[in-house]
Amino acid sequence: SIMKKLIYVCLLSFILLIMVGCGTKKNEAYFELLETSQQMISQDYNYSGAEKVIDEAIAMEPEMPEAYIQAGYLHLIQGEYNQANDLFVKGLGYEKNFQEEESRYLAYLNMGNLKYHQKQLKESLEYLLRALEIRQDDPALYNALGLVYVALGDLDQGIEQYNQALEVDTGYFYTYGNLAVAYQKKGAYSRASNEINTALALNDNIPYFYTIKGDIERESGNLVESIEILSEAILRWDTYGEAYFKRGEAYLQQGEYLKAIEDFAYGRDAGIDEAILGMGYSYQGLKQYEDAIDAFQLYIEKKKGTVDLRAFFEIAMSYYQLEQYDQVIDVLDQLLDYEPKDVEAMLLQAYAYEKIEAYSKAHERLTEILEIDPEHEAAQKELDFIEENNLEKE
Repeated sequence: SIMKKLIYVCLLSFILLIMVGCGTKKNEAYFELLETSQQMISQDYNYSGAEKVIDEAIAMEPEMPEAYIQAGYLHLIQGEYNQANDLFVKGLGYEKNFQEEESRYLAYLNMGNLKYHQKQLKESLEYLLRALEIRQDDPALYNALGLVYVALGDLDQGIEQYNQALEVDTGYFYTYGNLAVAYQKKGAYSRASNEINTALALNDNIPYFYTIKGDIERESGNLVESIEILSEAILRWDTYGEAYFKRGEAYLQQGEYLKAIEDFAYGRDAGIDEAILGMGYSYQGLKQYEDAIDAFQLYIEKKKGTVDLRAFFEIAMSYYQLEQYDQVIDVLDQLLDYEPKDVEAMLLQAYAYEKIEAYSKAHERLTEILEIDPEHEAAQKELDFIEENNLEKE
């Protein structure tokens, strides 16, 4: 009957109302948990507590993306990139359930930042450009885009993005530091110095700004100023490994090898592999060639399969100074397997062949160099010496 139908419709409406009401309350509780966790992250730095609260939110709404994204962000800021990636992927798997576009924007921005740190630059750019489709008023986004373009080698596009960030917010101090790095890479040291000075004027509590300024001064040849600014950073943040590493580079360039080794050792212990390379150069400066070889070999091991030809060449140079010419030849054979047309390695190997009186092999190497670079004066001089004395026939 009509009455029964009306009762049925009313009952159904009441059930739906209860369901929607409960869903709304549940949803509100979910976002309240996320808000609590965000406060614990940004204000209290209580990361373990925040993680527990986020886990509660995930248990409450396992098919909502926001909690996964927040959990990923928590791992991202702690440098735990694999965990962050897994959580971001899980969250984006429920992308259709985002309640607000702002949440989707933050997901893309965070994923873009993560991929940048993982050196997956093309993927980073894709996510950041997707974020840009949603918002065009966030300096953090333009700053992130600038970092990626600079890492890709497009310095002009990177600078353009940084300038866009400053158009949105002239007080966004991180961008001045990044602008300084970009201009430093272009060799525009005066402009780079101006930008980092602005960054420090806006906020002198960022350790990274001091290492940028110190590095700019070093590359400009102002070694005393470089050491002073880096020493100031170390005085304020005595566990900041990057400052020790950069000061080590300045000491190395200054010829203060013992001081350089001390700073590089601190940088090495802080996990900076390039500091081990610096130790090798410093030991060479002290003519402690066996120690130099040990440092360069350790550096190669730390690279975990990534070939760095500088280390191979410097090992060969150190063996040359030790007059262990067979070792020189063997190490350079390894280098030339990776880079067959490295003329400086070929020349050093030719010198080593001459030292052991293997003149025909030296002649062969020198001829190969001149085929690659007919204007190579040192190779031509050695070749003339061998031929004038008929040494290649011995």
